[in-house]
Order: sequence, then C-alpha cells, then structure tokens
Amino acid sequence: LHFWGGKLHRVPKGFVFPSYDTRTVWHLWFEGRPADEISPLRRINAPEDLITAVCKSNFHRTKRVVKGLVKILVSEGRVESEKEVSADNATACFDYAFPILIASLYNAEYSPERMFDININTIANRMSK
Repeated sequence: LHFWGGKLHRVPKGFVFPSYDTRTVWHLWFEGRPADEISPLRRINAPEDLITAVCKSNFHRTKRVVKGLVKILVSEGRVESEKEVSADNATACFDYAFPILIASLYNAEYSPERMFDININTIANRMSK
C-alpha cells in the first residue's frame, strides 16, 4: 500500500494505468507488479487511486476486456468466476479465452501471431461497438 493524499492507496501517487498489449495487462490485472509494489490492478479503486481521466478510462476499458474474457472462461466451464483466475492459472486462462474473444471481434483481420500485439484499449473499443 502507498500513502498519499492523506489516505492509503493500492498504487503510488502519479501511477499511470498501463496501456499495453492485452496479455501483459491481463497478467497485471491478476498479479500486479510486486517488484514495483503495484498491487494487482483488479484491486484498484479507480476513483480513489487513479488521478487522471485517461488512467480512469484505461482502468474501465481493461475491466471491460477482463470481464469479457472471464465470461468466455465461465461459459466454457474453465472457471466459475473471476475469483478462480490466479497467478497460477492466468496464462492458461488467457491463452484459452483470448483467441475466442478475438474471433468474435475480428473476422480474419489478424493472424494468430499479430493478435497478441493488440493493445487492450483497442480490444475494449472494439467490444463497445
């Protein structure tokens, strides 16, 4: 935890919510970045922990994508809820659900190699169409 603004927060003051490829942000969502004392991003309280509108927007976009991936995992019987995704199974869960999500959002526009490079915000924007 980090103390700033008279309160405890999950991230340091000025933390910039990441805008990376989807796999990287998925892992940050469930695992955080312990070496930098960053809690799993799913534990962030956006109104309290994030300062800028861009960071808050990136948080909500990430949440939308994570929820979509978890919905696939639940519908396919891989997990019962997001609570079952952990550092131990996050990679296997992502590798299973992400191609299904991409196939539902993009026809044949991306090759399997290219799909893992797509920024999480691009996926979130496509999901909201």
